[in-house]
Amino acid sequence: MKNPYPVVLNLANRPVLVVGGGRIAARKIQALLEANAKVTVISPSLSRKIDPKKVHWISREYLSNDLTGYSLIFAATGDLLVNRQVTEDAQDNQWVNDISNKYDSNFFNVAVVRHEDYVIGISTTGKSPSAAKKLKERIQAWLVKGN
Repeated sequence: MKNPYPVVLNLANRPVLVVGGGRIAARKIQALLEANAKVTVISPSLSRKIDPKKVHWISREYLSNDLTGYSLIFAATGDLLVNRQVTEDAQDNQWVNDISNKYDSNFFNVAVVRHEDYVIGISTTGKSPSAAKKLKERIQAWLVKGN
């Protein structure tokens, strides 16, 4: 992605779709719930880290018409072909993040540092999530020290 444009979204009470219910989907879902999004999950099973009482869980495989009504979509299955199908089924007015292929995504998540009134986003545009995580930890430590 060349020259990305960073934004902070207000997802409160907005419908967000996560296709997949595994470990990575669980991390995405946790952050979405913290943002007060209305999360729907389509997956035959859920990670133990996902509370089915906090999401609308549709317990089945993904179908091509499942994207209707969602502006923000995460393809977070363990199946590359399903993730690819999600991105292909998306319309031009839908934002899709394929966690398995940054080239199929039209947005990325950033590592986020929250401290008092600060919200700091860190991105490597998908090149090195581990580097973004390390930088996030360093910034968190710096803020906690009061610098």
